[in-house]
Amino acid sequence: MALYIVATPIGNPQDISLQALEILKRVEIVIGEEPKACKRLLSSLQLGRKELYFINEHSKAEDTAELIELIKKQDVALISDCGTPGFCDPGHLVIKAAREKNLKINVAPGASSLMYLLSLSSQRIDEFYFLGFPPAKTDMREKKWRELAGFKFPICFLETPYRLEKTLNDLKKHFSKRKILIGLNLSQEGEKVFEGLAKNIPKDFFGKKAEPIILIYEK
Repeated sequence: MALYIVATPIGNPQDISLQALEILKRVEIVIGEEPKACKRLLSSLQLGRKELYFINEHSKAEDTAELIELIKKQDVALISDCGTPGFCDPGHLVIKAAREKNLKINVAPGASSLMYLLSLSSQRIDEFYFLGFPPAKTDMREKKWRELAGFKFPICFLETPYRLEKTLNDLKKHFSKRKILIGLNLSQEGEKVFEGLAKNIPKDFFGKKAEPIILIYEK
């Protein structure tokens, strides 16, 4: 009996690994993040019916108790809406609880938006600061941008689609002379990539909802 941390596609369905497919076919229970995304993924992979449980941003540590009891009895797969579970998502709650109970944890590695973006960089990246998601509240965002503007090393972060335009404007305001790398909808049909000065972000990057990940190069 084990918890399997299974990476899923970040866009293209073919992002998934053979190991991930084998695990998802074999297990009867899958822990997902959001019901709609989880069901859509499993349906697209034609994996048959699974018993589904969910852990998301509204979950608390105690919500994992039922999941841990399941893992004690059989193999269970943990997935996220896309990419690798436990990375900027609530999957860490399950992983933490499983480790505290000394349960076996295995990983089926795969697609990651972070590594995808870094592989598109025209500059060598030896070290960087990963922010996760910027604060949502305007005053806290402004404070964070001012703090990060003083950093000399590269900064990488994720953002939600509905805050994309606000973030692009923030980049032009606080990092106008810094070189940046923006990836929108990576590994998807509408993928867009820009590398250049923040003040030169193309107009067609604005006014749309897309899943972004952004790298601000060192000073």
